[in-house]
Amino acid sequence: MRQTALTAVLFLLFTLTAFGAPPQTGMVNTNISAATARTMMMKDTNVIVLDVRSPREYNDERIANTPLMPLQFLERKINELERYKKKKIIVYCHSGNRSELAVEILREYGYNALNMEGGILRWKANRFPTISGGVR
Repeated sequence: MRQTALTAVLFLLFTLTAFGAPPQTGMVNTNISAATARTMMMKDTNVIVLDVRSPREYNDERIANTPLMPLQFLERKINELERYKKKKIIVYCHSGNRSELAVEILREYGYNALNMEGGILRWKANRFPTISGGVR
């Protein structure tokens, strides 16, 4: 009886591994907290923070010194980000959804991109500084 149960478990593990269970090695967690993002910004000169919200949202309030590349234009204008190809790119939006999609796109093009979970909402909840107003 034990032999049969062991055989069944091994068969199940083999089946899951061979036919559809995603491999557990090599998976990359691309999410970071706002606190981690801020620490990286302050300590690592090889980091850029990218805003993927709309121009209106960007002008209303943003993290200082962050270029704007709205998500809907990201893939079409990916070549404009070429100068950041060797940098770590922390991507943010309002709540973390658009930035998560942007990270997927950037990674497909070979960028080292990370998603700031919770977006600017989480950033502000931590009482980290923001600026507002139009860009000159």
